Amino acid sequence: MDEPTNDLDVVTRNIVREALASFSGIGILISHDRALLDSLVSQSLMCEGVRWTMRPGGYSKASGQAAIERSAAIRDREKAAREAKRLKAEAQRRSEEAARQKGKRSKRNLDKHDSDARERIGRAIVSGKDGVAGKLSSNMSERLAKAEGELSKRVVSKRYDHTIGAFGIAARSSCVVHLEATRLSAGDFSIDVPELWILPTDHVVLTGANGTGKSLVVRSVIESVPDTVKVAYVPQDVGPEERGRALRRLRGQDQETKGRVLSIVARLNSDPDKLLDGDDLSPGELRKLMLAQQLVTNPNLLVLDEPTNHLDIGSIEALQGMLIGFPGAFLLVTHDGQLSEAVTQIGWETRRGENGMRLQVANE
Repeated sequence: MDEPTNDLDVVTRNIVREALASFSGIGILISHDRALLDSLVSQSLMCEGVRWTMRPGGYSKASGQAAIERSAAIRDREKAAREAKRLKAEAQRRSEEAARQKGKRSKRNLDKHDSDARERIGRAIVSGKDGVAGKLSSNMSERLAKAEGELSKRVVSKRYDHTIGAFGIAARSSCVVHLEATRLSAGDFSIDVPELWILPTDHVVLTGANGTGKSLVVRSVIESVPDTVKVAYVPQDVGPEERGRALRRLRGQDQETKGRVLSIVARLNSDPDKLLDGDDLSPGELRKLMLAQQLVTNPNLLVLDEPTNHLDIGSIEALQGMLIGFPGAFLLVTHDGQLSEAVTQIGWETRRGENGMRLQVANE
């Protein structure tokens, strides 16, 4: 199965997980859902640059093993590099000594009447003593070549460090969002919302089943943001119009801003050149671009609606790290339980009540 939990809410994800867990045959699961991988798989095939490595266990166990292997590989390479450096210095010293010895046994600059010196050099040549330094130099060169060969074999795979960087600024106003208690409606659908506040450093996570009004709440929150607050928004669904707008914006930006955007994309493990060369972007590449374009504005309020859809695990972990340290306020809509648990300060949840849909704040 290829990404079976994309766009699914928590309840449906659990149903999928239970169904897959009961499957008695052999399964291949392609997923960036960390919880799903940890609960289901017995082996993980992990891509590291151009290498594919099979490791036992789910994602957490396999990635932990990969980190241990990388640390060992780094230590081995550093040891091999130190040995190669030592032998290189010794080879240089012996090469210089051999050159000096060669100069000493040369008869070129001797006086033609200095028979004693010519005899000493001749005896050294006959006895073989004149070549000792040269032989030692040759042996050391062979040892150096072998050490450098060993160093070249100690390849450490490029590590994706799972970081985006620091972005965002806390607003100076007393709050960034204030929404009066109301009933929000869209066609025949409605949801009751209590009075809502988001303060300048609040980290809010909105959860709830699909179809319970989360997007309607998000839209109302964005509409209530005052002009003095800089808001950045990455929507859940990106159509052709938004796709074209994002690419045109990138190509029309000044070099400094463009460089900052592409730097974030690169740190999210995607090729920046692909964004500049063509329009054939995967959903994950497009989402990374849109996220980067919003982050470089250093918003006071960041609104992300299901940002982990189509993102690889490394990018999800990078996003998680950025959100934990985000200095401003954010509203995150997600079904990713691990992400939600890691970043939530305030929880909002849409749910069905006795009188219909309502939004509940965790501290109510």
